[in-house]
Amino acid sequence: MRYGIFGGTFDPFHAGHLSMITGALASGLVDHIWVIPSGYPPKKDAHQLTLAPYRFYMTQAALKNVPNCQVIPVEIIRPQISYTVETLRILREESLAGPDDELVMIYGTDILFELESWYHPEILLKEARLLIARRPGILHQETLTKVYELEDKFKIRISFFPIEGVNVSSFEIRRTRDFSSLLLPVRQFIKKHALYPVDNPLAYLQENTHRMLFEYGTILFLELSRSRLLHSLNVSLLAVRYAVIHGVNPDAAAIAGLLHDCAKELSISRQMSMARQTDERTLPENALLHAPAGVQYALEHYRIKDKSILSAIRCHTTGREEMTSLEKIIYLADKLEPARDYEDLAELRALALTDLDAATIACLQAVKDSFIRKETAFHPDSSLALESLINYRKKKETASSQDIPLKEEKMDTLTIAQEIVKILDDKKAVDVELIAVGEKTSLADYFVVASGTSTTHIKALSDEVEYVLKNDHKIYVDHIEGLSTGRWVLLDFKDIIVHIFHPEDRAHYSLEKLWLTKRPEGSLEEDDEAKNDESSSMPSDESIED
Repeated sequence: MRYGIFGGTFDPFHAGHLSMITGALASGLVDHIWVIPSGYPPKKDAHQLTLAPYRFYMTQAALKNVPNCQVIPVEIIRPQISYTVETLRILREESLAGPDDELVMIYGTDILFELESWYHPEILLKEARLLIARRPGILHQETLTKVYELEDKFKIRISFFPIEGVNVSSFEIRRTRDFSSLLLPVRQFIKKHALYPVDNPLAYLQENTHRMLFEYGTILFLELSRSRLLHSLNVSLLAVRYAVIHGVNPDAAAIAGLLHDCAKELSISRQMSMARQTDERTLPENALLHAPAGVQYALEHYRIKDKSILSAIRCHTTGREEMTSLEKIIYLADKLEPARDYEDLAELRALALTDLDAATIACLQAVKDSFIRKETAFHPDSSLALESLINYRKKKETASSQDIPLKEEKMDTLTIAQEIVKILDDKKAVDVELIAVGEKTSLADYFVVASGTSTTHIKALSDEVEYVLKNDHKIYVDHIEGLSTGRWVLLDFKDIIVHIFHPEDRAHYSLEKLWLTKRPEGSLEEDDEAKNDESSSMPSDESIED
């Protein structure tokens, strides 16, 4: 058997890619083609690439009805950088290709000028021969010269096959966001999962987080079904968007969103065993077991130590009393990610971009109403979450209307914020800024942003702010995030949120720039693909709490 190998990022898959595949098959020089979307490619800026499982499933949808063609995940499931020579080795070692089968690499003419810079080209050209696509017309002399040079240098024979000339570029498609020329399955896939937004959420993440998303994605690809993995990716990216808008660590949001369902498709018995290690209370019903089980699985299997991430995984199905901002974000992203196609989500999606508390209240209330209609008990944790959010909101509105501080405050909010600035200055914090955000978000009235010179200094600053406010003013922090890494610590005093950064992280996130100018606009795309005639309204308890 002569196996053609056609690899690429396919970001997105377009008519030019399809022309290469159909042309190679029509040439009679290959019998079957393996299409291999790249995993973590060595030659491109991985930060700008769409996450690998999206690209794999998009390409698979495009080629579903092409005979003698198969999309295989050989690079998607490898955590290492994808080198073609390693891919060929794996195809042989895992018996996808037998000892008598011939491997044929399919490329365009541009590859002739890049091949020598690849990883071990001499091994590559011993393992497989080259089949180059030739557009209509005569080959340029420069190309012919390069062909002769490579044939002589590596003692090989390069073959050509004709293709239709298709003038299309993945880069231009992404830049212009004009998807009209793409195959229908690709357009539908892009719309359903809101891919290629104007503001790419991945751009807000640190390099290490990109790498973690890819590595965790390789594991999840093998452990989750297609629909569950795509849902998890959608939640992750939407959580990043919410985090940037609402001043929460987007890296933590990305990881929590990706892993929130990591235990969902384990056996019930295994979920029960893990849940018992996490939660001493009575175990929840089977449909909700994956939340407490996910905490233990994320801890053991993915080495997650950040308590804020683990807590967000734990309560993503039901919420809990006194939810943190990150927990609200994961709860909402799970319910509102773009592939959710329930009819009544438009208002909730819009609200989540402007008011995190109001959106969480509305979402919890919608679930409660759905349970009442079905005569099903509302989960106790959800009841506590809803009650605590409503009470705090009423308390805040009352304090605001009467122009009096909240009960635990001894001075007005601005004075407290200024006191925090003084505390940080006294402890040698760097570039302390006080930002009024009350008119832009309901999340808080003020942000205090500062830098520490090291993770030790950052912790000392955090401890000092918490200690002085508690002991001198009887003001208690609602919750603290980021202590496990120490590079971005967030102290939430409800109306005041304190962000203490490592200098590199502060420069990366540019939090004060975002809030002193304007927040990134949300660009969630509704999926208006054809729906069943019997479309549902708010999802049932089994579906919305997954």
